[in-house]
Amino acid sequence: RGESHFSVLVVSEKFEGENRVNRQRLVYGALDALLKDRVHALALKTMTPAEYEIALGNKNN
Repeated sequence: RGESHFSVLVVSEKFEGENRVNRQRLVYGALDALLKDRVHALALKTMTPAEYEIALGNKNN
């Protein structure tokens, strides 16, 4: 059966100008069929490419 709980980082330009809730809606919409049948829990972290670059820079300092 495998794992059913996942933590996922999604980086997309589609998140530009979207708040956290709308970003999560975009991801859940794209994964709808998979989530219904196979995934019990999904922890999302969503970022724009610019936000991701900043986060990477902060990690490397």
